[in-house]
Amino acid sequence: MCLTDATQKTHLIADILGDPTWHVIANVFAEVAWVEEEIAAAKARWPEHAAHIDRLFGLRLHCAVLPGHWAEPLARIHIRELAHRVVEGKDLRPPTRAEMLYVLSDLSQEAPFRPAAFVLFARLFREAFPEQADQVLGDVLPAYEHTVQEEEVQTLYGELLRKLFQPKRVLDAQTDEQEE
Repeated sequence: MCLTDATQKTHLIADILGDPTWHVIANVFAEVAWVEEEIAAAKARWPEHAAHIDRLFGLRLHCAVLPGHWAEPLARIHIRELAHRVVEGKDLRPPTRAEMLYVLSDLSQEAPFRPAAFVLFARLFREAFPEQADQVLGDVLPAYEHTVQEEEVQTLYGELLRKLFQPKRVLDAQTDEQEE
């Protein structure tokens, strides 16, 4: 049975039972497919970094978002951002824009955004999804930014970076030595 068949069957069970747990399990299968597609595309784009990029599959578990909770667009840009970091030799431990957007979006379900949080969310959304941001935000963000202290936005951004930092999301030295 291929992964897509398993995903379809799990979605069918979730739809029949209506159980949120089954929806999460179905999403895990879907996430695996999205991650594999993004990793394959990154390896094709940067074949010289294929071994490191391949390891993003395991590193995806060191994340602020639990497996089964990603939405497809966020899961895909999360892996793309990590692949870019691998290619550029950058640190993988800071949160990706996708992780920060997920957490801010999740928090917004609990309480309304403070103005600084809205500005940060809108900026991250614009960076991650420029075309959709123009449709959703239009000219609202520039007008709204003038009402917020930049220092407050930067403080919130710093807090997110610190709290969502993933110390275990690293390429280990042992594998690096084997590749050389």
